[in-house]
Amino acid sequence: MTKTIRLIAPDWQGGNKQAYYFGAELLSWLAPNHNSQKEITLDIEKPKNEVLEKENGVVAQSIVKQNVSMAAEVLKSELPDKIITFGGNCLVSQAPFDYLHGKYGKDLGVIWIDSHPDVSTPKEHHHEHAMVLGNLLGAGDPELSKIVEFPFDSDQFLYVGLQKPLDVEVELLEGLHLNYIVQDKENLKMGEI
Repeated sequence: MTKTIRLIAPDWQGGNKQAYYFGAELLSWLAPNHNSQKEITLDIEKPKNEVLEKENGVVAQSIVKQNVSMAAEVLKSELPDKIITFGGNCLVSQAPFDYLHGKYGKDLGVIWIDSHPDVSTPKEHHHEHAMVLGNLLGAGDPELSKIVEFPFDSDQFLYVGLQKPLDVEVELLEGLHLNYIVQDKENLKMGEI
C-alpha cells in the first residue's frame, strides 16, 4: 500500500513574513484530508513580531536550516511514498523533494510552477525562499545546499509560469541549465508546456 503523509511546514523565517505561518495552517485546513494520510506538523516557532538577523547574508539562516533539517528527519522516520506539503513559502519544498529524489532517483521529474525564480544565492537575495531550487541543484545558499543529500540534475526540472525574469535571474537560470517557460500571456496551451 502506498503511504502518503501531509506535512504541515509553517516556515515563515525563510521569507521573513510572519503571515506565512498562518498560510500553512490555512492551506492544510482548506485541502481535504483523507483518513489514510497521516498529518504531521513541524514544530516551528510561531512568530512573535521579532526582527530576524542576517547570517552569511541570509535572514535567519541557522533557524531556516534547522527547520529544513527537522522536515528531513520526519521524512526519514516516516518513510512515505508520497508527500503533500503545506507551507508558508517555497523553501518548505527542499526536504520533501530531496527525500523523494533519494527514493525515486532519476525517475523523479519536477514541474516547478512559480512566478519568480528560486535559484538565487545570498549574493542576489537575502531570503532563503528565493534559493530553494538552487539548493536542490547544489547551488543556491552554500549552507543549505550542503544539507541536500540527493542533488538533482537540471534536466529533472521544468520551470513553468515565470514572469519575465531580471537579467541576473536569466544568468542564474541559464548557468544552471534549467528549462523554463516565461508566462508572458494569459494562458499556455498544453503543447507549449
